[in-house]
Amino acid sequence: MATLATQQAFNTQAIANTQQEIDQLARRQDNTRQLLDDLISTANGVFARDTILNDVLMELQDTQEAHQRNFEEHQKLPMLLYKALRGYCCN
Repeated sequence: MATLATQQAFNTQAIANTQQEIDQLARRQDNTRQLLDDLISTANGVFARDTILNDVLMELQDTQEAHQRNFEEHQKLPMLLYKALRGYCCN
């Protein structure tokens, strides 16, 4: 009987140790899940800001190109007048 009682005590302790390990693994899994959720949230925020910044950059590029075209258009008349005056007074 002493051996059976000893074996039962050993098994009970082994079960308790196993349960502690399971509990620790469950806590670690919860912690890992929380870290992963935080990482995904951060990544989603970064991707959202990247999309917004890309839109802003595209708008700035379009605006800059429009300003360049307007500038070039507005330069045509003064250049034509300059050339006409130069031709008028220098001929």
